[in-house]
Amino acid sequence: MKMMSAKMTTVKNKQQGFTLIELLIAVVIVGVLVGVAIPSYSKYMDQTRRLDAKAFLQEVAGEQVRYFSDNNVYATDMQELGYGDVTVDSPDGFYNVSIANAVATSFTLTATAVAGKAQENDTYCGNFTLDSTGLKGASGSAGVDGCW
Repeated sequence: MKMMSAKMTTVKNKQQGFTLIELLIAVVIVGVLVGVAIPSYSKYMDQTRRLDAKAFLQEVAGEQVRYFSDNNVYATDMQELGYGDVTVDSPDGFYNVSIANAVATSFTLTATAVAGKAQENDTYCGNFTLDSTGLKGASGSAGVDGCW
C-alpha cells in the first residue's frame, strides 16, 4: 500500500503548472489577436474622428444658410456666424474649420486636421470641404465616396 501512495504523489507533482511549449503557444495566440485588433481599432477611431469634422461642417453650413436668410449674403468668416474666431476647432478638437472662397452668393467650408492630433496623418480621407451647393470633398486617397 505504501508503494502505491508514493507513486500517486509523484504523479500529482508532475501535473502542476504549464510547460514551456504551452506558454509559448498562448503567447503566440495573444500576439496574433493583438496584431489583428490594433489595426481594426485604429481604423474605427479614425472613422469616428472624421465624423467630428463632417458633422461640424454641416452645422456651420446650416449657420451660413441662416445668416444668408437674414443678410442676403453669406458670411466670409466664422466670426460673422458667432463662433468667435476666424478658424474654429471642431467640437472634439481634431479639425480646424474655416470659411474659404466666400463671396455674397457662395462659400466653401474647409475642415483641416489639427497639427499634432491623431488625424494629422490621415491620408485615407485627409481634409474635408463642403460648399454652398452641398458639394462635398475630401483630399485623401479614398475620395469623396469613401469619406462622406
